[in-house]
Amino acid sequence: MFIRFVFAVMWLAACVPGLSEPVRGSGDGLTAVLTTDPPVIALGRAKVTLELRDGGQPLDDAEVRVLVRMPSMDMGEREEIARPVAGAPGRYAAPAVFSMAGQYVADVTVKKGGAQRKLQLKLSTGMDTRETGGSGRILPIAVFAALVALVGYTLIRMRQTGQRVELRGLAKPQAIMGIVLLAVALAVAMYAVRNWRRPGAMTPIEAQAMEMATPPPPGVAPVVVAPVDRGPVDQSVTYIGQVAGWVDQDIYPRVQGWIVAMPVYVGTRVRAGDLLARLDTSEIRPVLDERRAAVRSAQEAERMAAAEESRASADLTRAHAAVRAEEASVEVSRAELAAAEADLTDARENLNVAQLMVGEASAALTSAEEEHVYRQAELKRALSLRDRGAVSVQEMERARADASAASASRDQARLRVSQAEARVRSAAARVRSAEAAVAAARQRSTAAQERLAAMRAELAAGRAMVTAAMSRRRMSGAEVAQAGAMLRAASTSERYAEIRATADGVITERLMAPGVLAIPGRAILRMSQTRPVRLQASVSESDLARIRVGAPVEVWRLDAPDRRIKTYVSSVAPLVNSGTRTGLVEAIWRDQEPAFAVGEAVTMRVAVASRASALRVPTAAVREQVGGGASVEGRTVTHYVWVARANGPITVARRVAF
Repeated sequence: MFIRFVFAVMWLAACVPGLSEPVRGSGDGLTAVLTTDPPVIALGRAKVTLELRDGGQPLDDAEVRVLVRMPSMDMGEREEIARPVAGAPGRYAAPAVFSMAGQYVADVTVKKGGAQRKLQLKLSTGMDTRETGGSGRILPIAVFAALVALVGYTLIRMRQTGQRVELRGLAKPQAIMGIVLLAVALAVAMYAVRNWRRPGAMTPIEAQAMEMATPPPPGVAPVVVAPVDRGPVDQSVTYIGQVAGWVDQDIYPRVQGWIVAMPVYVGTRVRAGDLLARLDTSEIRPVLDERRAAVRSAQEAERMAAAEESRASADLTRAHAAVRAEEASVEVSRAELAAAEADLTDARENLNVAQLMVGEASAALTSAEEEHVYRQAELKRALSLRDRGAVSVQEMERARADASAASASRDQARLRVSQAEARVRSAAARVRSAEAAVAAARQRSTAAQERLAAMRAELAAGRAMVTAAMSRRRMSGAEVAQAGAMLRAASTSERYAEIRATADGVITERLMAPGVLAIPGRAILRMSQTRPVRLQASVSESDLARIRVGAPVEVWRLDAPDRRIKTYVSSVAPLVNSGTRTGLVEAIWRDQEPAFAVGEAVTMRVAVASRASALRVPTAAVREQVGGGASVEGRTVTHYVWVARANGPITVARRVAF
């Protein structure tokens, strides 16, 4: 802390050597003491007071003129008359103007009793000219008091904390050498500030008060003679703007990884596709191998499912053919059954007919037998009657013929009964055969239907197997697609390990460095697209209302006002910032030359109105005067021109321009 305090004292002492000396001078038997109002000489207007003595006595009733000027630069200063100060013998006051910071001289001319004497006083901005000596006597006392206070405070604190003051340590060569070096540094600094400064240069305190906007002394101004004409004039407003990139883009990684390379730096110009950074992919490669194996496994499963589907489809086709063949067999068996049933019906009908014929033949046989019995009985009676001679031979023969006929009828009836019974037996056999055929046909039909039902069940099972195989194939296809998507995602992650520029631009900020873990969502670089660029200016609310899209804009760099480009307003902000009361006006520059740097400050002159015919005066001929007129940077300024008249000798007249 002590070393810091000493250096602070050295800096203060180096800054104020010019302030510690009163402004005094002598010449031609005169002595003068100069003071100013304000006491510390600042830029701008001031009042200079001179205390003149002749032989130690105040000099009264003299004509005094004062010219305050910079010895190394002619600023158009003029000599001022110093007026006597009432109630102060030997004191004279005159106005002065300090236009720039630096060294000045005051040339004093004194006339009295026909004699003229001159003397010169040296002064500078930042100097304290108070008669008390200003800081010249106060500063050493203050520095000494501060040093004493610091030493006393240090000793008190050392005693309070139980430390011993080792005065013998001050006698060590190292301590003595340090004190000597500090003293030498202080002496060199004070000597350098006093003697090695460039003429007109300022001390640090003088530089703090510097202001370059002070106008020249009143009544002195350069005049430029230039012709005046009429023509189109564009009214414009001028603002300091800046260059913004067409697109300000933050570069983000899409995958997580350690940055192993980043070949770009701030200011590097890149083109679309250029490598910006490369991430470590060692963790991605095993995932890629796993995903490739999963794709192969899924493809093999899909091939097996497709083969199984093909087999199931072939089995289903065969089952369809077998079902159709069995359906035909069922139809045939049904036809055979129908034919057998029809034959059985016919056989049964024939049996019924044969049984009816047996009945009729039996009835005829019974009748024939009864007729035979009757005729035999008649024959016996006829024979008995013949023996008795009761009948004739004819009757006898007729009875014998009737008996023979009855016997023949009986035999025929018996034959017909036998034939009918044989026919019944044949019909019964046919019925039994037909019934057997019907049973066989019914059995064959039932078997065919059972086989058809079984084949239809097999067909349904085949269809289910085909459906299941198709489902497995589709599932395998989905697994192949999923595995392929995961492989593509992993491959994409590997490709994302190389971060490349998406457009032409320039790197404006490097947010990470190689060896740092990059995380998605956290930017690693910031890039601006520099072709085209946006030229932006914050325009005051009053001027913003007069600017239109398409208005001409003239732009130039602050360090190159002679190289100007022309473009047009591309957008005008519809809103005004409530804090600054300004809105953004933007123009676009698409050409490559000149190439503006993003963030560079430029001057923008925007046309707000135009007149087809106006009186045009060169800007160099327009002068400014403080007082009246529009407000400029807290000061009121009036603009005027000098009008030259050539009626005989050239004369000029002042005319307020606006």
